[in-house]
Amino acid sequence: HPLSNLPKTHALLALLCFHSARLDTRLDAEGEIVLLEYQDRSRWNRQLIALAYEHFKQSSRGEAISAYHLEAAIASYHAVAPSFAQTNWQAIYYCYNLLMKVQPSPIVALNRAIALGYADGPKAGIEALSKIEGMEKHYLWHTALGDFYQKQGDKPAALAAYQKALEWVTLPAEHKVIQDKINYCSI
Repeated sequence: HPLSNLPKTHALLALLCFHSARLDTRLDAEGEIVLLEYQDRSRWNRQLIALAYEHFKQSSRGEAISAYHLEAAIASYHAVAPSFAQTNWQAIYYCYNLLMKVQPSPIVALNRAIALGYADGPKAGIEALSKIEGMEKHYLWHTALGDFYQKQGDKPAALAAYQKALEWVTLPAEHKVIQDKINYCSI
């Protein structure tokens, strides 16, 4: 429809298609969460990814860049990466920097810090996370800290961060993910 055939609409459709392409790999056979790092990318829906790129291409027809454009760009870097390790984290970090200008929020800052940590190493991630205000009572912030401490080899700090995350998590499936991280870290 002419009223909805807008660049921003196509950017949103691209974003939805990119995320929908991964739906079948986000849970295992028992219904447990599978983190992005461990998802079987060969099972990602390539038709939806192709449709996402078509909508993303159509979204470039305008002058304005919306938050949807930037979020779709971030999702596209995940979709094109052959593996988690081969993800272009520098490009994702750059997109999050732009997103912070368009739609600043603590969650965007959190994701930007995580991208920086994967791009430049755990120390950079920890430093960026420590600068975010308003996330002290959010389990994802503590979990991200724990992950970077774990990658840095600081198990006591990782365990402390994961324990703090357990205080704020509410969904049982997410609680299990954090508990699994604690169990792994305790080995």
